[in-house]
Amino acid sequence: MRTPTLTTLAHDYAVLSNAALVHRIRDGDDIALGALDELPPAQRESIELPYVGGLSQSEIAERTGQPFGTIKTRIRLAMAKLRTRLSLLRERAP
Repeated sequence: MRTPTLTTLAHDYAVLSNAALVHRIRDGDDIALGALDELPPAQRESIELPYVGGLSQSEIAERTGQPFGTIKTRIRLAMAKLRTRLSLLRERAP
């Protein structure tokens, strides 16, 4: 069995579904967590609160004092940015 390279792993992560990417984050996957750590704090929180903390979007809006639509947008943007970060890893890999 071949050991996957960083390029292969980054490509695999960049094409994961949202659910699969969140599963990797929950499992403490180093590559996914590294990409998560690079997000701006508000976007990182928008991924951590629902997918790690188990809060609904309504609960996040209430907790943060932000409009519901803002929370939905932050989650969507954060997931897109995670994919971009993972794609950049692929481009930078030897």
